[in-house]
Amino acid sequence: LEFKLTGLQAGKPWQMADPEKEVDIRFTQFGRFQGFLELPAQVVVKSVSVRVMEGNKVKATETVKL
Repeated sequence: LEFKLTGLQAGKPWQMADPEKEVDIRFTQFGRFQGFLELPAQVVVKSVSVRVMEGNKVKATETVKL
């Protein structure tokens, strides 16, 4: 899984996307994943994007606007 967050930090555009923090998963039908991210001070998250990868191929992607 690859995560990307976008929003504002102190009123300026901000994003967080760290390929080094990819989550390696395996599933056959579906799964639920939970966790916490530490965000910098004064960040207001406006959207969250998740990509499911198989090797270098994108298998699914979802973006939620908050």
